[in-house]
Amino acid sequence: MRLWLLSLICATAGAAVVWRTGAVLPGVSAFLITLAVLGPCLWAYERRKR
Repeated sequence: MRLWLLSLICATAGAAVVWRTGAVLPGVSAFLITLAVLGPCLWAYERRKR
């Protein structure tokens, strides 16, 4: 479930940037930046939870 939430957050960030700028490349960048920031947080949370 947490992985689905992470993907939803990343996709929402990317879509919002595409909507605001009208360009795909900044949206992809926003998606990847969000993934790079929140991905390790989710990974650390999952490791700590075990």
